[in-house]
Amino acid sequence: MPKIIKIPLIILAVFTGLLLLFLGIVQTKWFKNEIKSHLISYCEEKLNAKVDINTIEINYLDFIRLNNLYIEGQNQDTLIYANQLSVDYNLQNLFKSEIELDKVLLNGGSVHIGVPKNKKSLNIQFLIDAFKPKSPNPSKQSLPFTIHHLKLKKTDFHYFDDNYKVNNSRLFDQNHIKCNGINGELINFIIIGDSLNFKINELSTVENSGLTIEHISAKTTISSTTLKFDNLTLKTPSSLITDHIKFRYRSYQDFSNFNNQVMMNLSLLNSYVHTNDISFFTNELNTYDETLKVNGTITGKVNDLTSENLKLSLGDYSHFDGELVVKNITDISKTQFLVNAKKKGILKDYNKAMFSAMWINNINLNEPKNIINVLESNNFDSKEFIESAENIDIKEELKANT
Repeated sequence: MPKIIKIPLIILAVFTGLLLLFLGIVQTKWFKNEIKSHLISYCEEKLNAKVDINTIEINYLDFIRLNNLYIEGQNQDTLIYANQLSVDYNLQNLFKSEIELDKVLLNGGSVHIGVPKNKKSLNIQFLIDAFKPKSPNPSKQSLPFTIHHLKLKKTDFHYFDDNYKVNNSRLFDQNHIKCNGINGELINFIIIGDSLNFKINELSTVENSGLTIEHISAKTTISSTTLKFDNLTLKTPSSLITDHIKFRYRSYQDFSNFNNQVMMNLSLLNSYVHTNDISFFTNELNTYDETLKVNGTITGKVNDLTSENLKLSLGDYSHFDGELVVKNITDISKTQFLVNAKKKGILKDYNKAMFSAMWINNINLNEPKNIINVLESNNFDSKEFIESAENIDIKEELKANT
């Protein structure tokens, strides 16, 4: 065989042999344990926190699976646990300045994010700071960390603020949220600076209060001042919310007093909310079994809401189309309504919709005689209303003022 052919064949054979040898070594228990030890050491040094991995699996340098991954928070409590964390990546991307992963699967995970007692910042901030890619030029924006496809399977999420006691006055506690058994997919999960951007393709979970989310999909943005859901579809067994929701806040600390400090911008299209779901957030509607249909925009804080173009329909007995201001909605005894209606429907059972402090066109409806005036001026049947009132005291007081 001529040398001009023989030499390249020998080189090719040696290269192939070395490659096969290397791939064989990669699959040995010794190599995997070495990788695991170096990975644990690197993470613990980077995070200054305890990290543990039971076993590691590698598939020819483009796939890695960590079994029983444990990352401890700075308060010596569990921050992240994963029964399985699988990462599928392109080897070429590892040589880029930014981090880019093709697929990540978190199976049987448990994530605990919140504000520890006597602290003001989230317990995960040190993790974000440690792995956030730094731009070579400090004047430029931080480089992105990207996961093209993130899948969650049977994963629990816990948000807490230990500066506040557990609220037992209602089912849902905004300072201690536990979402169990999360299943879903996040597409193009990108971290840039302090912002997260991703598309929720499909997600379901059950909150500790019993609130069940059957399906949620949305284009999502999370930052230190904004939480936004575009193209939103959120479905529970009894309710459906679609279109757009945006929350604005000065810091995550505002969520500890959500009703009074977080600004909302809600755009609702062909949406409906059942009182069964509202009752998770307030005890005032536990005895109701109605569906509230909503179309329009609502802005403001929970206890100071405004809508300039709102269409509401409550069950079969109430319809509304117009402007609405609602104050102190979380406390029925102090709730105030300011209404400028284009169109109102006849209330067959009006007293069920009446609050102790209710206003229509600047008229205080605490006064029974004012209720009659409003009913008559808007073509309501005041006699029918009086007779339908279930509360005897209300009925007698109305009769005495007519």
